[in-house]
Formats: sequence, C-alpha cells, structure tokens
Amino acid sequence: GVWHANSKFVSAISVASIAGLPPFLGFIGKAQILKSLVSINLGILIFSSILAATISFIGYLRLIRLMYLVSPVKWKNNKDSSFINWSTWMLTVGTLPMVYSV
Repeated sequence: GVWHANSKFVSAISVASIAGLPPFLGFIGKAQILKSLVSINLGILIFSSILAATISFIGYLRLIRLMYLVSPVKWKNNKDSSFINWSTWMLTVGTLPMVYSV
C-alpha cells in the first residue's frame, strides 16, 4: 500500500496532522477549542494553549527533520552493559509494586 511505497511521506503527513496544521483534521479540534475559549473570554487559557501547541509543533518539526534531513547514526555495540542491565532490572522491580498495588 501507500505506507510501504512512501513511508516517510505518510509519516510526515501523520505527524503534521497530530501537530494540528490547518489542512489536516488535527487542526479542526484545536480551532473549535480555541473558538469556544474566545467566546467565553478565557485569555490566559487561550495563551497557554497556543504556547503549548507551538512548543509541541517545534518538537514535531524536529521529528520530521530527523526523518528527512539527518543521516542515520551508526550505533556502537557496548560490550560493558552490565550496569545498564542492572539498573533496568532494579527500576522494573521497583515499579512493579506500584503498578500492581492499585
């Protein structure tokens, strides 16, 4: 399908929709929320939502830039990963009681 032929393009379109750019569906929800906030005159909430949308949009732009413009990083295999394994194990064991005690 389209995903296999143009996976980067489809991913960029999906990210743009999530970011809420105007030609995509993600924009409709944001526009309706801002319209209702303007109608009830909540200026600080309007400002904070626009600021949050701008910050998230910058993050989405970084993601699109990484998909298209940056070459893949060659990762080295770290042979001494015992500390990482140990700390991951301890964090997992430490969070299990919090998850299952609810």
